[in-house]
Amino acid sequence: MPIPSQLIKQRKSYLRKNKLTKIEKLDCTVVAYAIVTGISYAEAHDALRRAGRRNGHGFWLQHPENLDKLMREQNCKAVEIGLHSVKGRTTKTIQLPRDHRYLVFVRSHVLAVQFGLVKDWSYKRNLRIQEVYRIERTEENK
Repeated sequence: MPIPSQLIKQRKSYLRKNKLTKIEKLDCTVVAYAIVTGISYAEAHDALRRAGRRNGHGFWLQHPENLDKLMREQNCKAVEIGLHSVKGRTTKTIQLPRDHRYLVFVRSHVLAVQFGLVKDWSYKRNLRIQEVYRIERTEENK
């Protein structure tokens, strides 16, 4: 399943507004983060910029400190699940439960799985999965 059309529109609008259309590449982390946390592309882009991502460059979300900090900002937590509990070893064959959102890391790329469907441009490709994190909502701090 491709990236949701609403997110694509948000991305194009944000990049045009901030004059980033020519330089913004490698933003798979921004797209995946927006999908799994349920925020807009602009909010995800700003959060990752505050965490150290530069425009036009990728960002290593897989680093535990980066992932924990960014998930806490959105009242979420990332729980690593072992590959032995995942059916399918590639982005084309992966089968995950529909009740959670997941971040799936492949070599030099990250994508989101929502409602059991891969939400990424690579949904038809056979990219080998390296790590999977289940994203869970936490109680808001009171």
